Amino acid sequence: MWALFDFACQGTLLGTAKTFKAEYENPITRAREKDATPGEKALGSRMSENLMAIIKPFLRRTNQKCRKQNERCASRKEEDISEKDSGAVMPTLMRKNDLIIWTYLSSVQEDIYRQFISLDHIKELLMTSRSPLAELNILKKLCDHPRLLSAAAIAKLGLEESTAESQNDDAEMDAAHSIANISDDTLIAESGKLVFLFTLLERLRQEGHRTLVFAHYRKVLDIIERILGNRGFKVLRLDGTITQIAERERRITLFQNDDRYSRLPPDHPGRRSWHHLDCCKPSRDL
Repeated sequence: MWALFDFACQGTLLGTAKTFKAEYENPITRAREKDATPGEKALGSRMSENLMAIIKPFLRRTNQKCRKQNERCASRKEEDISEKDSGAVMPTLMRKNDLIIWTYLSSVQEDIYRQFISLDHIKELLMTSRSPLAELNILKKLCDHPRLLSAAAIAKLGLEESTAESQNDDAEMDAAHSIANISDDTLIAESGKLVFLFTLLERLRQEGHRTLVFAHYRKVLDIIERILGNRGFKVLRLDGTITQIAERERRITLFQNDDRYSRLPPDHPGRRSWHHLDCCKPSRDL
């Protein structure tokens, strides 16, 4: 919480992290412990109330009353706009249908997963209270594609022979190097998600649709873009590396106006990557 308010208020609201911890975090946390004394509980309650009084003006609360007021205001604005400009017609948006597909890990992914959870330090981690976020991030990458792992890990797990060049600390360069001489079929077979994705994209292309595909990592989009290009798909990519607003708008307009394209964007615009493909309706998100 301190980090959020420190960023939003530029360090002017809650002081330094050390001060916040001493004045608020420690007393409040101690008051909630089982063996806290009456005095510690009273102090924690008082500091919690003081902290809430400080941050309350900066919190946006949405309750039923506020929602109703907003709805009434919106309704009045729509009526005013309608009266002023009766010729303006708001576009009708298509209904969005979310379909969640559960896919299986590939044999390669499953093997790496089992090796990973069998490591001694992972077993020790499961028996402690230490945060497993770093390890979970590795498994998260593995579930997308094993080539997202570092070059050293790829070599260790037998995906390719280890070379001096592959021991690069730059993960982005590692991934680019690791797929250079790997066949498209192998890259697809290594990821259960890609097996499903390319089967779906081929079917949608046959039906004449356009596609908008999201990916969490640019590395995955590198793989997808290469394979789609080799398979004759019309691909248009938009990701965080394209910083010029004019160029981004040009590509978006091209996608909207040219039925040959479809698009693969990131699920976090500006930080992850977008592609455009020629096989699916714009309203479908993968």
